Amino acid sequence: KRAGVEIRSSGNQRAVYMSNPITNEFSFVELVDGLVLGDGSIDGKGFLRLQQRSECVEWIEQTKGYLRLIGSDSKIIPLPPRIREIDGRRVRDGGGNLVYTPSYQEIWEQRRRWYPDGVKRLPEDVVLTPFSMSQWFNGDGTGHAEGMLTFCAHHYEEHEVDRLTLLMNEVFGFRPNKVKSSREGQFTIQLGRKDEAVAFKEMVWKYVPECFKYKFRYVRPTIRQGQF
Repeated sequence: KRAGVEIRSSGNQRAVYMSNPITNEFSFVELVDGLVLGDGSIDGKGFLRLQQRSECVEWIEQTKGYLRLIGSDSKIIPLPPRIREIDGRRVRDGGGNLVYTPSYQEIWEQRRRWYPDGVKRLPEDVVLTPFSMSQWFNGDGTGHAEGMLTFCAHHYEEHEVDRLTLLMNEVFGFRPNKVKSSREGQFTIQLGRKDEAVAFKEMVWKYVPECFKYKFRYVRPTIRQGQF
């Protein structure tokens, strides 16, 4: 304010975010849900955050561009290497980049939606679209030599994983499998059928940055005998 910068009122912020004149590709909630389903988070200060290792800076820059399209400012800052504690284990973090938004009122609303008691929980109204699925897979997806695709769901309770698999079936017609992880109480979601993996690739490909396209290198249509 001292610098003469106009500060949006909560009403103006809502008009910017919710009227969605900015793009026909995706909405504010699709972007938030896609990011937070995977590697993104909304911290206790109301900042939407996405951190990635240095070689994935393209996705960080792409996310900043998406945020700009929906009317949000954001900043990218480099992060130095450090030691982090993850699930009780000390892990060396090689550093990378962080993109984060200011603490807008709409982000606070999404914080309450995703973290109702301060703990990340799957919202009842989570939005699954090709765009949101692409952001989830960018952050937490893996491709396999057999041609199947896996979504990490380690941070969700089993009933939430069940709901995600059901939604993927209802919305896209996929028949994903819930697979137990090596850690007790943790799961992944797999698209084990090659035709469904190919359909998913075609659905999200335009939203996948170059740094993640390697995940689809084994996803190819099945060549039947006699075809060339």
